[in-house]
Amino acid sequence: MTGRRPLPGLRRGEGWVGGRARRIALVALAVSLPALANAPADQYSFFARDDTHIQDNFTHLDWDRGASGPDTQANAATACGGAGKRLPTVKELLTLVDENVHEEFDPGTKTIVTKAIDPNAFPQTPAVEFWTSTLGTNAGKFRTVDFESGVTSQRSTGLLAYRCVKDF
Repeated sequence: MTGRRPLPGLRRGEGWVGGRARRIALVALAVSLPALANAPADQYSFFARDDTHIQDNFTHLDWDRGASGPDTQANAATACGGAGKRLPTVKELLTLVDENVHEEFDPGTKTIVTKAIDPNAFPQTPAVEFWTSTLGTNAGKFRTVDFESGVTSQRSTGLLAYRCVKDF
């Protein structure tokens, strides 16, 4: 092992396999394996990949599978109004947050991003904040849900994504 320096955290002669550290091999393996986030098998009614809506059997809500926006909260509420659709409450939107946050390729940014939503039920959901119809604790603010982390917040202005819903 002369002439080779170990990586930080490894001592000389420790962890080398064929000129590479085992730590690198394990990290590469972990990064290359897909992380699957799946809802319980009976949560959603049967859906095909190209369906534009999905029905949640637990909440009895019919969701748009695709995200819309970015737009203001007022414009998002208007866009969702009609044909029985509306902007979801924060409680309703939180039912889509996946507790098993995973990494996924985002075609919009062409990077690997963290997402907190089922990629099978809601493909290509951006890892950003989404508007809700729920008023925040401060005047003029509305609650938001961030699908990168699953965390809620509140905002009064800004252009955010949104997803429409209706009862079924």
